[in-house]
Amino acid sequence: MIRSFVAAALLSLGALLSACTCAAENEVVVVHFGDSTCITSYLKPEQRVDALLNAKLKEHYKNQALVSHNVAQDGDFIRQFLDGGRYEKQVHQKLPRIDLALIRYGQNDMKRFKPEEFKAHLLELCDKLLKDYPGVRLVLETNTAVDTLHFGEPPAPRDFSDGQNRKYNEYWEVSRQVAKERNYPLVDVYERLKAEILADRWDLRIRNQQLAREKFGDRVFDASKDEEMKGAKAWFYDSHPNAEGVKAIADEEFKLLAKTWPEKLPKAGE
Repeated sequence: MIRSFVAAALLSLGALLSACTCAAENEVVVVHFGDSTCITSYLKPEQRVDALLNAKLKEHYKNQALVSHNVAQDGDFIRQFLDGGRYEKQVHQKLPRIDLALIRYGQNDMKRFKPEEFKAHLLELCDKLLKDYPGVRLVLETNTAVDTLHFGEPPAPRDFSDGQNRKYNEYWEVSRQVAKERNYPLVDVYERLKAEILADRWDLRIRNQQLAREKFGDRVFDASKDEEMKGAKAWFYDSHPNAEGVKAIADEEFKLLAKTWPEKLPKAGE
């Protein structure tokens, strides 16, 4: 009887360990929360933001062990993430500890909710993380900026005060407000991408493949050759970052983290 009980207990423990993503005690656990612009499932794993940021952090914090997770999902928004059960099943039940959470939502929330509603949802997510992971550090992020000179058809003058960028900023401003009100660090992805665009490093987004096929068939364009891009503005009507865009985002995340915690990344509860 005792042997059977012990065997059953060991099996239960093994099942529990296999069901969760456990980090070593000395590892700093960094988790990315967001939507398709964060998970970038269309890129190779090594090109995604969690992999790029983790490499930069390991190079800077040489005496710390680090592990990164990206729990973002295509098409996600905060209400769906919380109410659909994915937070509970894929985060709370699988990650026993989170030390640093980078939160980047809004791209899909804006299609369904007003800015003030998005703010309430963002605060709810922050409060849930703080409750479930005592001592976790929260870092908020803004998101996409687009180069109107290379966005849609016909092209518009390069402008960050009107049109799509103005709509985006109504929601990114919510993240800025919450960060300021709660004294959370903020990665202003929008401002970094805007700076890249103004420096004429505008080719930061993936191509709209449906529009590309409709307009140009299977022809492949080389974005480095301007003459081949003439008339191809519709090909750029997509707000998702490409590999170069993700590099810029990861770099901005790293700069903020290294500035905020120059010597070592914090562990929850420290």
